[in-house]
Amino acid sequence: MKISNKHIAEIADLLDAGQICYFHKQTGQIEHHTDPDSPFFDPDKWKDIISYIKKDSNNFMRFELMDSRDSYKVMANFAHSIQDTTISEKLVDTLAQPKPFQNFKHQIQYLNYLDDWYKFKQSAMMDWVRQQIAE
Repeated sequence: MKISNKHIAEIADLLDAGQICYFHKQTGQIEHHTDPDSPFFDPDKWKDIISYIKKDSNNFMRFELMDSRDSYKVMANFAHSIQDTTISEKLVDTLAQPKPFQNFKHQIQYLNYLDDWYKFKQSAMMDWVRQQIAE
């Protein structure tokens, strides 16, 4: 089964929210659960879904979360994509400072680039999903 752009967008949104996603190759059904390594993971809440996925694991394609190094690259690519060099340089400088993830978000809010960032990030997340499909 081919994974549609609608499915790719849904998986990208779930991954961005910290969920590990699974796509059922035959039905097109998407399942997800919180990353077990997350401090917010509640095994009781997700036990039925995890059990269901394990029972039919050969038919599910798993999608992994982006690691911090790849997330950082997405932020850097966004900073470099900005045409206004003053703003681009501010964002690049922010990424070079301590707590780059937290400070980057504050900076793009302050600079009124939040909508542009979300569009860019969504596109990058969808590319991340497509990359995993290709592998």
